[in-house]
Amino acid sequence: MRISAALRAARQVRKDAQCLRRIIRMVPPAIRPVLELYFVQRMAVDDIAAQLCIAPGKVRRHILQAARRFDEEQSS
Repeated sequence: MRISAALRAARQVRKDAQCLRRIIRMVPPAIRPVLELYFVQRMAVDDIAAQLCIAPGKVRRHILQAARRFDEEQSS
């Protein structure tokens, strides 16, 4: 029973990762670094803003837009 639950969880993680990679590929090239730094490298918003020389609010906006797309794709 535990193994099947672990396999289901692993499949879901893999499916989520594929969805996230697809979203990152679909966004304009200027936004990709924001999403890669946040979702892949797990960097803080303020650190991303400082590294990319953009406002933290803009970083948050890009992240929220990607999260909405992710939710939309997962619910369809």
